[in-house]
Amino acid sequence: MKAFLFLAKTLLIVSALAVNAAAATDIKTTPAQGDVQFDAIGKPSMIKIKGKGEGAVAALKVDNNTLNGDFKFNVDSLTTGMGVRDDHMKNKYLQVKDFPQATLTLKDFKLPATWNLKNAVVKQADFSGTLKLHGVEKPIKGTFQIDNEKLAGVANFELNISDYGIEIPSYLGVKVTDTVKVAVTFTEMTATEVASAAAPKADVAAPAKKKK
Repeated sequence: MKAFLFLAKTLLIVSALAVNAAAATDIKTTPAQGDVQFDAIGKPSMIKIKGKGEGAVAALKVDNNTLNGDFKFNVDSLTTGMGVRDDHMKNKYLQVKDFPQATLTLKDFKLPATWNLKNAVVKQADFSGTLKLHGVEKPIKGTFQIDNEKLAGVANFELNISDYGIEIPSYLGVKVTDTVKVAVTFTEMTATEVASAAAPKADVAAPAKKKK
């Protein structure tokens, strides 16, 4: 009898572990759930140039406390508040007709071991990934954080314009510095629990039949 109870408890534990391992989370956003902002400096006057565009469309997955996925952004939505400057930025430099979208990819971002949708806060931590802009994909590093259970947060990073084959912008005698700061902000994200593709299958032997 004791052996049977021990076997039953073991099977319950194995089953619970298999269920937990199978849990993954899909996280998505729409452009209305955030924005993309950039900060640049103009020389020689050190004028600050700020730009803003619609939010990115995110397709992320959390599996085994590891986050992977993409933020895709409509480059043509960027504006600096000055029409002529915006036209130069988008058509002469970013060439949005040929390269309408930028993609930030996060790779193997480790979440806290206690992370779940009810305990979703992630303190600012470094991420590694790639950024595809102007048809050029390069490694990128920055910081990522989630602030609350609505999954609001931000990804911050810096890029060098010249790394992406973009001519350094110049307008009315003011030339932009090569380094630009970017913030991908989201006011909330939508999460759905799904089956984990990486979840191991538990092989549980059937109980032996009693001999008659």
